[in-house]
Amino acid sequence: MATVDANEARRSVRGSRRVTLKRSPVVRAITEPDLKWIGAAWRRGALDGLGGPFADRSLGAADFLAEARAALARAAALWMLEAPVGGRSTPVGLVVGAVAEHRLEPHVYWFPWSSLRNRLECAVKFLNLARREFLVIVVHRLEQRRFFETVAAHGLLKRLGVVPGYYADATPAMVWWARRPGEQAQKR
Repeated sequence: MATVDANEARRSVRGSRRVTLKRSPVVRAITEPDLKWIGAAWRRGALDGLGGPFADRSLGAADFLAEARAALARAAALWMLEAPVGGRSTPVGLVVGAVAEHRLEPHVYWFPWSSLRNRLECAVKFLNLARREFLVIVVHRLEQRRFFETVAAHGLLKRLGVVPGYYADATPAMVWWARRPGEQAQKR
């Protein structure tokens, strides 16, 4: 019986964009019918991190929709992420991006009904598209490291490092950048 060392096992887990994107997740601009999905995510508390009307549960549905339209209109960059759920394409996440010159710092608000597979498919699809237009900088809490390492295994992200005290509560953040198409990984 042949044994496999840990490094060999890690290499065999490398992601394949072709396989990950086989179910055809969709990245698209937000449209008016998406507000019902955003409203459903708001009712379940998935958008609290956006603040403003998204964190206020005391609003009625009509008031929330009016406030959400205004807040989303002020956002620099917005995309809806769709993935196959129950045999049909369903919105599973909202990407809000901060744009400065040629740089994009996206933040994804996942809807409660999205699975880990949906999240991985959509993250790979989004980064693959966004890196063609922007220099994408991804910042996240250390608890999310495993997810982003999995995305990086698809050859899309390169780790920059850890920034101590990045967030208001003084917790550190991990920072990545998305490789432009055609850029090769640099060996150390």
